[in-house]
Amino acid sequence: MVFILKATTVIYVTAGGAIIFSVVLYSAFTRQHFIAISVFIPYVDHTSSIGYMLTFVVHALMIVFCCNGYLASDTAFMATVVLIIGYANSLQNEIVNFNHLLTMPKRDEKLISEKMARIGHLHQMVVEFELDAVKHFQGGCLVQILTQAGAVLICIFLGYICGYVQAFSVLVGLCFQITQYCALGTIVTAKNEQITRDIYDIGWNLLQKPQQKMIVFMLHRAQVARDLTVGQMAPLNMVTYVKNEQITADIYDIGWNKLQKPQQQMVAFMLHRAQIARDLTVGQVAPLNMVTYVKVGRRT
Repeated sequence: MVFILKATTVIYVTAGGAIIFSVVLYSAFTRQHFIAISVFIPYVDHTSSIGYMLTFVVHALMIVFCCNGYLASDTAFMATVVLIIGYANSLQNEIVNFNHLLTMPKRDEKLISEKMARIGHLHQMVVEFELDAVKHFQGGCLVQILTQAGAVLICIFLGYICGYVQAFSVLVGLCFQITQYCALGTIVTAKNEQITRDIYDIGWNLLQKPQQKMIVFMLHRAQVARDLTVGQMAPLNMVTYVKNEQITADIYDIGWNKLQKPQQQMVAFMLHRAQIARDLTVGQVAPLNMVTYVKVGRRT
């Protein structure tokens, strides 16, 4: 956990510092007033030395605040995912120890009952924590993904049509952000699948009937676990990421440069809509696709 947070901090600090350092280095070598961001202070002449220094300071502060904001939101999101991973691994260890107790030559029924109650309580904690996480982050993930998808479209437009080269560096950062969120969402989905497999691996045939009913309830609850979503519109995972990226790539391959301006605007609208595409879901609980079918078949 500490290593992940430190690595994330280093990435953002390095990225922000690299932008500022590159501007200073380029200006020092070329003796030109180079500006990385096309944002200017009103009534300040950025071509003069003093005006350029003021503009540079404002841009540096913008970069610092931007990096701090992204770092704060990403840290909170990653900390939540790491806790889910920890809960899932703890539950797995408890189940392994529980199965070991069941196969011992001399069984301690009291210890088995206590262990079973502990597993049930731990699983309930995982479920409640995931529900809180999904409820807390569904709005934030929606804003993040929609904002980043719109920013990707703007960067593509600025880079290819307007020739604004700096947009490509922003595009790389946006792709990293989207990939990061979808990858973390995939980890949560994978951990939910792991919990289901672990519960199914409990030696329920060696338990008494009340304990078997508890296992059945836990297994049913694990099979309908809530995954992270983009505002309950689509699952936040790499499947959605790859699928929507393919649709976006197909639309972008349209020869828009050979079209008239109204038609180009239509293609731009289609591209923006494809980046926020909605998938069919089973009551907004799980995506309606072959991946879900295989998961359900594997669990049952």
